Amino acid sequence: MIMILLAAALVAYVILLILRRRNKDNKVIAGTVQIVQGILWILIVIDGWSESHMFTKIACIIIAVLSFAAGIGAFLKRK
Repeated sequence: MIMILLAAALVAYVILLILRRRNKDNKVIAGTVQIVQGILWILIVIDGWSESHMFTKIACIIIAVLSFAAGIGAFLKRK
């Protein structure tokens, strides 16, 4: 189930990256890319939680939180 969600989020991420490349000034697309990136990091952590080291878990969670923060910041700056 996690692999299906990971594949769907990855496809959405690639589509959003293509859209962002075409519309560089669009803050909504930039924020959405960051949010989807955070979701991808969370799914990666969940998928390998039992096999990964504590440092890897902490690093992935920090990256996910920073991605969410950047996405929210981009949404707030769009006005």
